[in-house]
Amino acid sequence: ALFDEHGQELLNRARERMLVLLDGEIDGVTWHSSTWDDVEPKLVAADKRLKQLTGRSREKVFKQWQRARVTAAAEPLAKTLAEEMPEVAFALDPEKKVVPDEVQQLSAYKALPPEGRAGVLWAAVELMHEQRQQKRQRYGDGPGKSTDAAKSMQNLAKYVETK
Repeated sequence: ALFDEHGQELLNRARERMLVLLDGEIDGVTWHSSTWDDVEPKLVAADKRLKQLTGRSREKVFKQWQRARVTAAAEPLAKTLAEEMPEVAFALDPEKKVVPDEVQQLSAYKALPPEGRAGVLWAAVELMHEQRQQKRQRYGDGPGKSTDAAKSMQNLAKYVETK
């Protein structure tokens, strides 16, 4: 058990070191334009201890890091979209990958790195949809509850008809 704990601690340190390297100690690595195939050799060259992690584990940490950065960039854009143009934002279709001109003019959109704009926009739209769904569920307008309300209205109509 003690040996396993020590091994796990070494792996955790390697993951933490990898995150530090990704966050700016390696030139040319960005969350919006780097691919795993480009980053992996740079990581291992920067710190040989990262070989303690399997290639799959290193790739998983990289993808989690990248997803966290996209989400962090998407939050302010989602807020701006929700406040300034919710009807446009909720009508966006990630499948079509078309960014309307009014969205492209937002300062929050322009502030993003050009290579990362599309990914962040779609993450922001997804985040907005998740937040909307959570609000609906929290305030009783979510799945199941609206159906129950409809059934209640039908039952009330039947009751009124019988009187």
